[in-house]
Amino acid sequence: MDTIKVFSAAELARQCRNSAPALLAGILSLGEIGFLFGPPKLGKSLLALDLALHLSLGEAWLSNYSVTQVPVLYLSCDDPLKRFDERLKDFRASYGYENPKEL
Repeated sequence: MDTIKVFSAAELARQCRNSAPALLAGILSLGEIGFLFGPPKLGKSLLALDLALHLSLGEAWLSNYSVTQVPVLYLSCDDPLKRFDERLKDFRASYGYENPKEL
């Protein structure tokens, strides 16, 4: 007869986190969903784009969070295409990516 396993929420979270590969060390694992929330004009979209680009390149984020390189789909529903293009240009300039195909 099968037994029913009962887990506390903390134990369940620990087991799930340990079983999924980390995308952002200690913060986000594969299959998890993260949320950024706060007042308007705080920089949430820019932060999300910066993280997405670092994940797509497999480079450390904010200089001290290791990441796993993964394909990224970034959906921007708030910003016009021109602003998105400007942010990509700023990212390339800030981090030294001359070739847009690197992103």
